[in-house]
Amino acid sequence: MNDVLENAIIVIALTLIVIIPVVLINISSAKRRRKRGFDKFAEVCTAQRLKISEPDYFGMKLIGADTEKRVLVFINNYLAEPAVDVVDLSDFSRCSILKKSNGQDVAELGLEFEGQNGKSQRILFYKQYKDKESFLKVYTQKAEEWQRKLAM
Repeated sequence: MNDVLENAIIVIALTLIVIIPVVLINISSAKRRRKRGFDKFAEVCTAQRLKISEPDYFGMKLIGADTEKRVLVFINNYLAEPAVDVVDLSDFSRCSILKKSNGQDVAELGLEFEGQNGKSQRILFYKQYKDKESFLKVYTQKAEEWQRKLAM
């Protein structure tokens, strides 16, 4: 009986020795990535002289709008180098939810901005095989929330 208990303790100790550092590395990496996204966001806002009071961070995405200048900034921080989209809302008259399907699955989800002259621009909250599908519900809620906020 003592051998079984000793073996169990050894297995648990070895498992913890491996798992704890991996968890700590993942937490540290997520914090660095989040900081990098906010730094990039601040850099873009400073360069464009935007005043965004409440940026929204969700699933490695960062979005915010300057209501006075009517400019939207979107950062996709999931990539190795954050991708930046700046949308001048005064160029567009309509904002709608973009949802493309690939059979039963959602292939793309985001916001699409359309102007009267046929000009359009889109920002993607979710792209199949690039973003985590487990966040799809959050991305859908955020797309609906931002469509309401940007009602044109």
